[in-house]
Amino acid sequence: MNDEHPITFFYIGVLVIITVYSKIHEESDFLKLIKLDYKKVLRKYEIWRLISTFFYIGKLSPKLIIKFMIYYNRMKLTEKKFKKKKKLAEFIMMLIYLIIIIHICDFIGYYYFKIKINSFLSHQLMFSIILINSRREPNKYFRFYFAQIENKYVPYFLFSLKMAKNGDKIVNHIISFIPGLAYYWLKDVAPTYGVINNILITPKFLVDIVEKIFCKKMPKKRNLNTKNKNNKENTNNNNKENTNISNNI
Repeated sequence: MNDEHPITFFYIGVLVIITVYSKIHEESDFLKLIKLDYKKVLRKYEIWRLISTFFYIGKLSPKLIIKFMIYYNRMKLTEKKFKKKKKLAEFIMMLIYLIIIIHICDFIGYYYFKIKINSFLSHQLMFSIILINSRREPNKYFRFYFAQIENKYVPYFLFSLKMAKNGDKIVNHIISFIPGLAYYWLKDVAPTYGVINNILITPKFLVDIVEKIFCKKMPKKRNLNTKNKNNKENTNNNNKENTNISNNI
């Protein structure tokens, strides 16, 4: 497993495996088995659909490879920031909380507003990550193909692209804003201003597990100068002993 970006490596790796497998078995019911279906989740207890829906981004094609690269770069950069602050467990919890919030928003839209929800939600997860980054680092830049866009404008830019492609799904596009904004408000804004306590906590047991698996302490290297100094002292001591022996003889 990639030691530098283990979570990104795992997520993108599973995306690739499922995409290739679905291409090889195009005529099977594999995609029907993993796509989101709230009716089957509630009535047949097919709980895995709540997770598997985030591990497919489309049929294998040249365009999809570029999409893979965007996903990989976004996840890697985000994970790198968390790992630099020694908060890899918090990155994992961010993904878990986003998945939960996405399902809450989509289920409300599906059940109460009769909105047709997409079968696979990986794009919503990635859009939420991008939106959070745009709030936390508004003045940094996001690379989109060969263009660089300031972070604070990226969500609106992507929203415009989605509208141009699927303008009839405007409600779906608007809903896709909610999870990222909700996480950012609950995690960064509300606790800072004392509106509510931080409810999006990272359990200590997860921190301990992540530190044990991914943050193993490397053995300290001996200081080269200290080593040379010790060698020099040993040599001098040996010379003194040899001199004393010669004088005694």
